[in-house]
Amino acid sequence: MSKYLLIGGGGFIGINLAAYLKGKGHQVFVFHHNDDLTKLPLLIDKSDFIFLLAGVNRSEQGNFSDNKTFAESVVKALKQTSIRIPLLFASSLQADEIHSEYGKSKKEAEDVLKSFFEMSGYPIYILRLPNIFGKWAKINHHSVVATFSDCIIREIKPPFINKQDVKTYFYIDDLIDLLMEYDRNEHSDQLGKIISVKKGAPLTAEQLFVRLEEIYKMYNNNTLIGDYSNQLDVSLLATLLSYIPFTMWERPIQSHSDNRGSFMELIRAPIGGQFALNVVNPHQIKGNHYHMSKWERFIVLKGKGKLEVKNVINNASFSFNLDGNEKQMIDIMPGFSHRLINASSSPLMVLIYASRLYDEDNLDTYTADEEKDGL
Repeated sequence: MSKYLLIGGGGFIGINLAAYLKGKGHQVFVFHHNDDLTKLPLLIDKSDFIFLLAGVNRSEQGNFSDNKTFAESVVKALKQTSIRIPLLFASSLQADEIHSEYGKSKKEAEDVLKSFFEMSGYPIYILRLPNIFGKWAKINHHSVVATFSDCIIREIKPPFINKQDVKTYFYIDDLIDLLMEYDRNEHSDQLGKIISVKKGAPLTAEQLFVRLEEIYKMYNNNTLIGDYSNQLDVSLLATLLSYIPFTMWERPIQSHSDNRGSFMELIRAPIGGQFALNVVNPHQIKGNHYHMSKWERFIVLKGKGKLEVKNVINNASFSFNLDGNEKQMIDIMPGFSHRLINASSSPLMVLIYASRLYDEDNLDTYTADEEKDGL
């Protein structure tokens, strides 16, 4: 088990990274931008790796100059520590844009950390990130993907869409994979350098919105899952699904019946995913885990029970009463812990579709901690 310090860990990237690390069994310390700075050196000394994620990215949060000031405060804390813990600073590609006040402030923060590296040799990585998207991003704040997803689900007109401006969109789970490479010391040659992350998909806002609309339209076709050969579409769908309210998770099953019996189409998946039969024995509980990107569809075949789901960040929860006689189909979205409870004397049988294949080396399955009030 390793120990990680997330400075500014209460933001979009921080809460996703914390969920991943805790799910892997690591210890995570979160230092918020308004916490007592005198306590920061102690947290640094207790850690194995530091992620500096704090930053003012909108004027209503404070002055953009706070980005430089906070970087200076972190450097001051590093100087007070007894050992050198590697630090990775999440900057922005906008640091290269001189017309942007936010970009200028990020560049100033980079300069503070780079100067400290050149003066002391302290192990510091500086990554300029593109537009990051994924679950738990605040609508109308962190990511236009979150904003567009909300508009599409609620069937409302989106904000003004720029048809010419091309931006690069990089999925949060892919970013976490990249961050872990630095934790494993795979990029030691980049210490003290400013590295621009060029990964992601370049799209205009109009192209992004149309793509999300098409993905959601296919999902709402109820049984057609889609073509998972395009990883961007997989990531956009996982993100969009995370904004669907609990009341929309249960879906109707269309049945075609005659005197011979009935036919119910559950899922059509041209490429990707797998099916499994989950049997919960009488008076047993199964599950109690969450996925970062994978989503699932539960189809109740036989028996009675309960499905409990909870947002692992804010503990928003909901439960579904299950009954095999009711033809139920319920989708489980990324970022929500879920468990099946069978309080009856008969087995509960649930057919499960998972959006990605079972892989021992990349399970995307993390045990939920029921004793904690979120992350």
